Amino acid sequence: MASADQRWPFGPHWSVGSACSNHLSDRESGGWTGPPPLGVSQVTTRPSTRLLIVGFGVRGRAWADVISAGSRGSVHAIVEPRPIASTPGVVTYTSLEAALEAGGVDGAIVATPPAAHCSGVNMCISAGVPVLCEKPLSDRVEEAAEMTVYAESVSVPLLVGMNFRYVAAVQELRRLVSDKSMGELLFGEFRYLRNRNGKDPRLNDYPLRMEHPMLLEQSIHHLDLIRYAYGRKVRAVSATSWNPTTSIYTGDSCVAAVLRLDGDVTVSYLGTWTSGSDRLEYSWRTDMARGLLVHSDPFGDLFRSMTDGALHVNSWNAEPGDQPLVPLHTPRCRPFFDDTRLLLDHFLDVVEFAHEPEPSARDHCQSLALLQACIDSCSAHAEVGVADVFPGAHGQPFGTSQPHAAV
Repeated sequence: MASADQRWPFGPHWSVGSACSNHLSDRESGGWTGPPPLGVSQVTTRPSTRLLIVGFGVRGRAWADVISAGSRGSVHAIVEPRPIASTPGVVTYTSLEAALEAGGVDGAIVATPPAAHCSGVNMCISAGVPVLCEKPLSDRVEEAAEMTVYAESVSVPLLVGMNFRYVAAVQELRRLVSDKSMGELLFGEFRYLRNRNGKDPRLNDYPLRMEHPMLLEQSIHHLDLIRYAYGRKVRAVSATSWNPTTSIYTGDSCVAAVLRLDGDVTVSYLGTWTSGSDRLEYSWRTDMARGLLVHSDPFGDLFRSMTDGALHVNSWNAEPGDQPLVPLHTPRCRPFFDDTRLLLDHFLDVVEFAHEPEPSARDHCQSLALLQACIDSCSAHAEVGVADVFPGAHGQPFGTSQPHAAV
């Protein structure tokens, strides 16, 4: 078995700053010894990487806060058509064209509503500026594929902001499924029940008008995590969506799905933005041949329960202590800050050291294909094959079209 240091990509000399609180103390005290969250960065004496934030709404401001909290990057410029307060040392533009013509940026973070992603990303690519785009890259997988091919054809890195991949518990879950130390993966269940007030000024309001708000804005994270953590392709999906009478959304705010993965693995999914309670109920259960893993806090610890493999006649009447859930002491992240910080660190590694984007736009297209299969299944009231929606969904080559000019 590899030592803890061997499982860390940069050996014992690593730097993660304040990301994922108590990370260092957990490791030194013999706690969590799995791989670090993605984004652990190499120490560098390079000048600060100059970043352009495109869109200064809720998420754009969050990016500025994370960058300003002490990263290797700095906010060089902001693009926002609406009036915003000026910041010393930061240039503000009302158009992306003007910002790119001015130059002086090393990377761009596109944090506009999804409908503007394509034009913004393509303009940055045309200018040769590496891009980190908020999810989804597009609400159409075909358009996302075109953007991917364009970026690859001119060798400009394109990364998609799937920040939940950077949560420590997700990394540990992925490792335990991959190394099969708990046996083969049997099945999974992912539940996310929430009553999201889309009119809250602290949240983006554009989902209120989207056709598929839950799927495109929330479920895309969950479906991506299932693909990522289980390391399997999703072959087919049967889904349904609905909009309760109390919903404030134009489109369906609830979705349920059954996913069929490689290896005869089935995952059930339930996600809501309209419910009878303002309390978030999050539960991701992963059953393995010799136990189970439970993640019950999106930013918290992972729990494990092991079994002796024997069938017990009275298991229906088992006591709670018979097979306890034991914390694995994966470090908790500050919600939407530490995970974003780790994602930022990785983007800076992509810009400065030419690291491979994680996830790449090409990988993200597979999650978008799964999303589109869910939408098609909801309409057809039938199971839909993911490869039938998008031939590149299972890693087949895609994208023979020629690079196109930015629009």
